[in-house]
Amino acid sequence: MLEPISEALYFTRRNFTSINKVMLPYLALLMLADFVVAMANPSSPLLHKLQTIFALVIYPYFMAKLIRYLHFAIRTGRNGSMPDELNVPFPLWSTLFLGYLVHGLATAAGLLAFVLPGILIFLRMSFIDFNIVCRRKSLTSSITSSWHQTSDNKIDIFVGLLAITIPVALVSIILLHTLTSAGWDLPALLLSNVISVYTTIFTTVFLFRHFTLAEEEMDNTNIQV
Repeated sequence: MLEPISEALYFTRRNFTSINKVMLPYLALLMLADFVVAMANPSSPLLHKLQTIFALVIYPYFMAKLIRYLHFAIRTGRNGSMPDELNVPFPLWSTLFLGYLVHGLATAAGLLAFVLPGILIFLRMSFIDFNIVCRRKSLTSSITSSWHQTSDNKIDIFVGLLAITIPVALVSIILLHTLTSAGWDLPALLLSNVISVYTTIFTTVFLFRHFTLAEEEMDNTNIQV
């Protein structure tokens, strides 16, 4: 059940330098936004809203680049190598942005109604972005595909995500509390960005591994049929 975690760790170690080339600009932009808000007026609701909008806009762009890199590295077997380009055209960004929006709203609605449906929706829609970026499917087709691809492995995905996020959350709470207690609010804020981005990277690699396994299983089923 936890084998995809070890495989994700292995892949991340082998491709750490290349992944950093893709995602460090994203981390730098988030830290810059935090620094600007902290220096200008950290209590301003408007600045925090603008910061949130900025983060929401750039997130799909860099996630598309990361997913495209994962697809390239696994498809070609060229660990540590970068493709010639990882461009993200506007149609891809906009579809991915809508995909994350639908995923988030559907999960939130499920959590507000009953907790378990929200968790189930989150798990069953976890492959939307992979289908959009790697298979260039439409949003509705990506939702349908993700729902089918996670029908048999949703428990494994859930357990794996818990195994990743719970230790990270505990360590983060301790570190950030220590820094804020010492009066180092800005370093704590910047560190939270680092933890958040690298946790996102690893969970994406983990989910992508499940995505490839699901596709392999569906291909084998189609061949047998």
